[in-house]
Amino acid sequence: MNRSSGLLSRRPVRWQLRVLVTAVCVFMLLACGATVYSLLAQSATVTQLTTVIGPARDASATVLQAMTDADNALATAQATRSAAPAERLAAARERVGEARRVARDLLAHPSLGERDREAYRRLQDERDRALTAWWDYADDAFARVAAGLPVDATTREVLLDRFRAEHIALTDKLVANRDALRTATRELVPDATLVTLGATGLVLVGVMLVARRTARSLTVPIAGLRSVVQRIEAGDLSARADAGAGAREVRDLAAAFNTLAADQAETLRLHEVALEVELTVRAVSTVREAIEAVCASIGPPLAADRVVISLVDPSGEIVRSTQWHVEGLPDFPPDVSPYAGPVAEELWRRSTYLAVADVRAEGVKHDPRIAPFRREADTRGLLVVPIGLAERPLGTIAVSDGTGPRAWRSAQIALVHHVAAALAHAIAEVDYREHQAQHVARLERLDRQKDDFLSTVSHELRTPLASISGYLELLLDGDAGEVTPEQRHMLQVMERNGVRLRALVEDLLAMNRAESSHVRADTAVELAGVVGATVEELRPLAEKNGVGLELSLGTDPGPVLGDREDLQRAVGNIVSNAVKFTPRGGQVRVSHTGDPATGEVVVTCSDTGIGIPRADLPHLTTQFFRAGNVAGDVVPGTGLGLAIVKAVVDAHGGQLTVDSTEGRGTVVTLRFPTLAPVTARSSEVHTP
Repeated sequence: MNRSSGLLSRRPVRWQLRVLVTAVCVFMLLACGATVYSLLAQSATVTQLTTVIGPARDASATVLQAMTDADNALATAQATRSAAPAERLAAARERVGEARRVARDLLAHPSLGERDREAYRRLQDERDRALTAWWDYADDAFARVAAGLPVDATTREVLLDRFRAEHIALTDKLVANRDALRTATRELVPDATLVTLGATGLVLVGVMLVARRTARSLTVPIAGLRSVVQRIEAGDLSARADAGAGAREVRDLAAAFNTLAADQAETLRLHEVALEVELTVRAVSTVREAIEAVCASIGPPLAADRVVISLVDPSGEIVRSTQWHVEGLPDFPPDVSPYAGPVAEELWRRSTYLAVADVRAEGVKHDPRIAPFRREADTRGLLVVPIGLAERPLGTIAVSDGTGPRAWRSAQIALVHHVAAALAHAIAEVDYREHQAQHVARLERLDRQKDDFLSTVSHELRTPLASISGYLELLLDGDAGEVTPEQRHMLQVMERNGVRLRALVEDLLAMNRAESSHVRADTAVELAGVVGATVEELRPLAEKNGVGLELSLGTDPGPVLGDREDLQRAVGNIVSNAVKFTPRGGQVRVSHTGDPATGEVVVTCSDTGIGIPRADLPHLTTQFFRAGNVAGDVVPGTGLGLAIVKAVVDAHGGQLTVDSTEGRGTVVTLRFPTLAPVTARSSEVHTP
């Protein structure tokens, strides 16, 4: 019994439902037989049973039989795809219509009570609706068969089951009425009543057992499948459903689910491999290291026998080739060269890949793209993915398997594509670093040449300038004889321009030394003394221009570690600029103090001069730049003053700040750390 029950639960669901319907039909037949037996035994109600109940039941049976014949005819037409059974179907339809009319007339007989007649009318209406739906389907099915179109047989069975259910309900009502009549004649047929009840109970138990077994064959395996789904959602990717339990449809569903779960687990595994390879490729510094890492990393996860990476130049020639293979296989021959370039070009241009299940198959026998692999006895399955960047193909990644024909899965192809993209970016990054290093080297060489040129030219100019200045001084002093006023004027012009040229040379030397990191930041310099000496040195110029020059020395936080000469030049440049660009009657104030918040030395030079246009502020520290409101003839200069200041301040780890308003004046602030390591800080220009 248990074995037969197990076999029943493993049968298809449709078969089990048919067993259940058969059991119901058997129950109906047994109940009808018992009812007939009871009718024969009744005497007091013979007239009603023979004129109403019996004929009505017969008419209902006729409907059922005719519908059975019609269903068989329709099934034959669908199976043979022929319209030949149409006459049988028409005859069955006529019999059904006639039997329905007879049954309605009988069950509306006045001998039945009002409640019974209403109940029979309702049941017959429900059955008639089911019949109408079935016949509508039959007409459409025959039309589709005649047209040669496919027909869904499942709908026919569903509609027929619906009719049978409504027919059973009507029959049950007839049986109930019949049983009520039998009750009246219980004394005449007690044995028949007991037989009817026993048979009914026995069949009901059987039907319930079959229904229960059918339900268990569906619910138990589905519950197990649901549990497996929950385990996978929780992260247990090894969970699998039992594909050997339950109905055939459920077992097929479990097997399909297991395949899907295995694919998902492999996809996640290969995705992790792709990320690991990408991180490895990013960490290497050369192209050779990158392709060697890729070869060794993707072969085992793909269960491949060989991985060959070939890189090509723009002409299609192989410039680098690396391979990995399992132990025991020989190296791949180098004759792949004529093929790698064209294959990379074609695959990259078409944004596709080459996946061959078996290189020995007839369909690819003459494909030149796989010729090198087909000659190798250890190659069967082949996957080739292009490497490229933008419009340029860079090479190919070829993965082969010699164990037999192999269907490449989408997750495996995606892994190779991901690795190819990472390798392309790594190649581009390495090329960029190499070009960048070459560019930096060229810039450094040019910078050294520029520094050497400026230093050489400046030093070469000093000697003739010194000689010219000396002879001018002798001429002006009259050592070479008396000079006329006109000659003296000319000599004075020459002397002034000589001074300007000497200042330019000194500025170029100072700029070159500051930018070349030649500042000797190893001496403790008292900046207060530097500021005081600079102010006193420039005081005659201020008095000559009619500009007031004030000095304020505040708290001294300590010495500055740096080069005294460069610091004095930076302070001198900002003070001399303030004096030169302040009109007569203006004021220049220079202060030296400490900032208790930062511990820095702060030197500030403020003036009431012409100020600087807002648009020129960002360019003040650019070499040879002069503000737009400065007239070159009135206030001579080279445009190197603030550029030198910035270079010196940055070299000492300080900060330069310029605040200015055109027509009102300028404030220049220098900040230097006290006896701290020299680290460059940015210089800023602000506008209030």
